[in-house]
Amino acid sequence: MKKNYLLLGLLLLLGVNLTFGQQQIRCFTVENEAWHRQQNPGMETPEQFESWLDIKMHEYQQDLAAGRAPAVITIPVVVHVIHNGDAVGSGENISQAQVNSQIDVLNEDFRKMAGTNGFGNGVDTEIQFCMATEDPSGNPLSEPGIHRVNMGQSSWTSNSSVETTLKPQTSWDPTRYCNIWVCKFGAHWPTCWATPSFPILPVCRASIPITATPTPTGW
Repeated sequence: MKKNYLLLGLLLLLGVNLTFGQQQIRCFTVENEAWHRQQNPGMETPEQFESWLDIKMHEYQQDLAAGRAPAVITIPVVVHVIHNGDAVGSGENISQAQVNSQIDVLNEDFRKMAGTNGFGNGVDTEIQFCMATEDPSGNPLSEPGIHRVNMGQSSWTSNSSVETTLKPQTSWDPTRYCNIWVCKFGAHWPTCWATPSFPILPVCRASIPITATPTPTGW
């Protein structure tokens, strides 16, 4: 049976991608999960998720030892650039170069590449990212890994609007892609840089909305 190491890689990615500022909330993971639990009281608990993930990681280690799994997991990325009709490279409709630069930073950090800012006290996670070359229907992408969508509004002011409108209308199969959204957060999230979510049942929502406001890491 073919195992989905992409999904496992996404789970590991989200498991290590929680960062919080001391004075500002830059990552809204906890708040985002609380919102989902209000909407879905029957969601599995964090303990149930951890138990399931432990089993999957153990299976992967066994397959790796037996030569049945890749030593490095490569995750195809699609960046949904959400804009309001701006020309490419202006406003929320950020340039291809800006998107690519951030994927480069992810690889530097997750692979602990020598000579980069990612070569710090951490470890090589043996997870790397590549820009998706095809859409879910198999059509080649003119800009690898980029899906530009005019949603008719310049900013997103609530978690509800992101989770019930933006994501459902633009998401690609999360078992095949790491979905990243770049959009402008409104005044409701003045200090937020990203709202990652864990793929906890009943719905797999492995996804990372990120503000289009430039940050020290490139978005």
